[in-house]
Amino acid sequence: LVENTTKIVAEFDGFEFINTYKIIAEEGFTKYLEEYKSKKKEDIQLPDVKIGDFLYIENKDIKEKYT
Repeated sequence: LVENTTKIVAEFDGFEFINTYKIIAEEGFTKYLEEYKSKKKEDIQLPDVKIGDFLYIENKDIKEKYT
């Protein structure tokens, strides 16, 4: 299994917003395993983002995580 990962970190008004996105580049042996087939979602292409670009929020979900 080979995945490409994209992480976008946006700052606004002193707050940091993080979005991590993974896309499967090569399924490898997992394409033969049923447990992985049911979890696979359709891939969504992210737009090209450069430093300084303005981002518009379409959906929001507040998550609090502890380590």
